[in-house]
Amino acid sequence: MATFRAMLNGDVFIGSTLHFITDPSIDRGAIIATMSVPLKSNLSYTYNVLSLYSESCAEIGNIVSQLALSENLLAEVSDSKGHYYSFPENEEVQKFFSLKYRFFDASETPLINKMYCY
Repeated sequence: MATFRAMLNGDVFIGSTLHFITDPSIDRGAIIATMSVPLKSNLSYTYNVLSLYSESCAEIGNIVSQLALSENLLAEVSDSKGHYYSFPENEEVQKFFSLKYRFFDASETPLINKMYCY
């Protein structure tokens, strides 16, 4: 729910981090890449999350290509435990709506299709 919190906080960007998988824990392996995209607060939560996925999937493809060519990846070891958000409380959802944010807007479907349907 990081994108939800970013919208509530008025953040300018949302991002994701790609890690090596070294054990069953979440986000504990060395960091291979980080991605960020502008947060478009005039568009829905769904649009913003999917815009981040689109960029992140493209970066995963780049990393896989590098590995296929036996290129060494620069990886950054992080001892951070990360920061994860739980599901929002009712008050936070009400604030989200009071700021005129939307979880989903069907009128954005063509924009979302452009991200994924080339």
